[in-house]
Amino acid sequence: MNFLNTSRTSEAIKLVSSDGHAYYAVAFWGRNSLFSLGLEGDNRGRRVICNLAMGGTNPDVIRELMESGAQVRHNDRLHSKVYGNSRVVVLGSSNASQSGLGLNNLGGWHEANVILNEAQALLDIQRWFEHLWNNIETRDVDEAALKKARLDWTYNEKHKGPPRRPTRKKEFFEIIRDRPEHFYDQNIHVAIYRERGTELTDKRLSEVQEEVSKLSGPSDKVRELGYFHEWPGLPKGADIISFFLGPNGGLSYDGVWETFSEPWVVTASDGSQLHLCQKSSMKLAVSKGRKFIARWVSNAIAREFPEEDAGVMPIEDFVRLYVDFTDLG
Repeated sequence: MNFLNTSRTSEAIKLVSSDGHAYYAVAFWGRNSLFSLGLEGDNRGRRVICNLAMGGTNPDVIRELMESGAQVRHNDRLHSKVYGNSRVVVLGSSNASQSGLGLNNLGGWHEANVILNEAQALLDIQRWFEHLWNNIETRDVDEAALKKARLDWTYNEKHKGPPRRPTRKKEFFEIIRDRPEHFYDQNIHVAIYRERGTELTDKRLSEVQEEVSKLSGPSDKVRELGYFHEWPGLPKGADIISFFLGPNGGLSYDGVWETFSEPWVVTASDGSQLHLCQKSSMKLAVSKGRKFIARWVSNAIAREFPEEDAGVMPIEDFVRLYVDFTDLG
């Protein structure tokens, strides 16, 4: 048995991966980890158990593993970090992520691992893995599990570090009046539309929300889903302040919705597409200055999207081009 500090761990795991029948019981997998682990090629014969339940695993990495031939299962209670083959095992604290493998130039965690090649230890760990692989709580990864993982991963990525916005509701009109720069450089957009979804599209959304709820554990907070109807090209990973403009110019505020970092599109029974989003953590009220906001929104859709029933634009452009600052007092 030899001790591995963070800088030596990646090379040791590559040694494990050089065996075409390597196995991995590693809870969390991050972006760009496959190359660093020696798993960027054909992975037929390799087996992986991961944890998709806590938002710590990037579903794109898991999909890439599956598409390259690996057998992948997930277990909601997995927290181990075991990389093994018939000749050697690496185990310790390192997840399959940039920080866990010491690949983050900005500094990651201080990790500690060991590499084992003793015959009895290898046999014991292999038996442990086989038991876990066949455990009733360990399930095959399917599309439903990946969709749920996408929700959790996106939420965690969005909320890393200190909150960037207060959670107490702020008035849209007051922010525009007092501190419009609060919105800038934060991937915030304004969406304006004249048509809503249909009963069929609303029904499809309810079905997806129910599917997500069934996949969630008892302690999971299921976030509310929404959709933009037949609206490709939405900005990714953005907060979208959403306004509906009625036929007589009446304004409805539909809240702030967060798009996913990778588009999630489902099809309703009428063949139309729903571009899914989730309720944003950004708290914004539109109760003050509504007549002014209605005029700004009306001017924006008339000038920016004259031939269309909907459009989206960065908040900076909306403020610069369509907010009449004489309305602000």
